[in-house]
Amino acid sequence: MIGSAVAALIAEVLTPKTLAATAGKATVKSILHRVMNRRLKQARAILIDELRAGRTLPQFVASEDDAVAIIYRYGRAATEGAAQRNLRLMARMIRASTATRPLYADDFLRYAPMIESLSREEILLTAEAYRQALAGETDPWHTAARELETRGVLRANESHRLTQALVRTGMVTLHVVADSMIYGRTDLLMTIGSLAWLEALPPENAG
Repeated sequence: MIGSAVAALIAEVLTPKTLAATAGKATVKSILHRVMNRRLKQARAILIDELRAGRTLPQFVASEDDAVAIIYRYGRAATEGAAQRNLRLMARMIRASTATRPLYADDFLRYAPMIESLSREEILLTAEAYRQALAGETDPWHTAARELETRGVLRANESHRLTQALVRTGMVTLHVVADSMIYGRTDLLMTIGSLAWLEALPPENAG
């Protein structure tokens, strides 16, 4: 459950302010406001849904400044067009982080840009690699790629390109051994996987 104060703060930050119309540009302002309103409404619903689904501390965040910074950054991702699947992962990170201790803005802001940037296919591969790592697999990225390609979730050889792209996130290490590329897991993969509840993500759906 979430308190009324938290819900009110979310509603305030994730509600678009009226845009002042400029002569000759009223239509553009109207379109912009409509799009921003839709995106923020969806983001607000996702965040409240996730917080209500989990257990959060009465002291939701470390301070008012942290609360505004976290929710504003989440809202910025929404207004800039982040997909709903990415917003849900960001909301899950907020939910998981606040279950045991107050959340500091620095914690969330460190991971938000990376989560925001992930494509649907990258999320699927990362979630599967995390599940494989939890199961004790020593080569989770290769095993995840093989599993998703076998099930037809990813096209043959697509996972190689995706894993290379994910090196940018810090969740994958890349080593070249005897002209072969070896991908390794990192502590960051386990951190993100735990915070974003990736093990619960359906293997065929990142929506």
